[in-house]
Amino acid sequence: MNNQGFKVYRDVIPSDLIDQLLYEHKKFKRSRLSVFRAQGTTKFEFPLLDKNNNQINSIQNPHLLGFHPKFRKQIEEIIFHSNVSKCLSDFSGQNIHTHFQSMLFDKSTGTKLHQDTWYLDTSPPGNLLGVWFALEDIDEESGPFCLYSNVEHKRFEQEDYDFEDIERDKRFTDQFPNFKRFDFMPKKGDLLVWNSFVIHGAHLPKNDSKTRKSLTSHFYPISS
Repeated sequence: MNNQGFKVYRDVIPSDLIDQLLYEHKKFKRSRLSVFRAQGTTKFEFPLLDKNNNQINSIQNPHLLGFHPKFRKQIEEIIFHSNVSKCLSDFSGQNIHTHFQSMLFDKSTGTKLHQDTWYLDTSPPGNLLGVWFALEDIDEESGPFCLYSNVEHKRFEQEDYDFEDIERDKRFTDQFPNFKRFDFMPKKGDLLVWNSFVIHGAHLPKNDSKTRKSLTSHFYPISS
């Protein structure tokens, strides 16, 4: 396992696969059949578009959408690409990984800092892997994904620190004075892998017209 808890892999997903997915997503946003569960909700929604026709609400498990087979196929072409398997094996040291869930973002929704182990993990915990796929070049105005390094690799409780503003929480800064925040500003096709103990989240966009087209998936290793 990577000792920082996360690792960046460059130029993993072929550009033509990403372009095909984004083309299918454009059609998805305009379809009257586009009903889905959004991230963190318990009800079905239609795409919510801003004035620039960018989708505001994220899509939970787009790889399972039954009414949009072409869209679903393009999601699968990316998350199950052989290059992704190689990155997962490099990170975990395991040869086989099972996919658990996926999410698609057109824009950054701004995600509170958290650990994945609060919501899903392996037994014993700490071996679930998150994977973040850049579907376009992303900069600081887009609301980038962020992670924290030089922090102990274990489960924290939500009341341990102020996860709304952790860098100003003296309990956190005293315990981990060498912490570093890494804002992931990738190029199209780059990929990032992290484990379930890494504290991470996402910034809100500084420029509301900016997109942050991306996929997130979770995998867990199967020991041979």
